[in-house]
Amino acid sequence: MQVDADLDEDDKPFDFPPEPKTETLKMKIIAFFSHEPIWYWTYCRLEIFTVLFFIVATGVFIWGKGANGEIAQHWRKDSVKLIASQCAHFGCIQEKSGALMQVSYDQYHYFASGRKNCLYLDFKIENIRR
Repeated sequence: MQVDADLDEDDKPFDFPPEPKTETLKMKIIAFFSHEPIWYWTYCRLEIFTVLFFIVATGVFIWGKGANGEIAQHWRKDSVKLIASQCAHFGCIQEKSGALMQVSYDQYHYFASGRKNCLYLDFKIENIRR
C-alpha cells in the first residue's frame, strides 16, 4: 500500500548545492580561445600590435647585428693585407693579429703601429645602428 503524503519541511531529504567545479589551467586556456576571432581583434588589438612590434624589432636587431658583422669582416679581409705591408705591428693584442675589436654591435676598432713618422693608426668602423 502506497501513501501519497506530503512530507514536512523537517522530513525532506537535504538538498546540497552542487560542488563548485575547480577550473584547471587547461580549462581556462580552452575558455580563452573559444571566442570568435573578431572578439580578439575588438578587445586585444593593442596586445596583438605590441607582440607583433616586438617580434619585428627582434628580427631587425638580429638581422642588423649580422649585417654589421659581415660589413666589418669584409673591411678586415680587404684592409689587413695593406695594413700589414705598411706597419710593423697590427691588431688589437700584443701578437700580430687580423682580429677586430668589437666595441658594440655597430662599432669595431683596429689598431696598427710601427710606421715611420707615424705614432699609431686607429681605425674605427661605425656601422648603422639597427
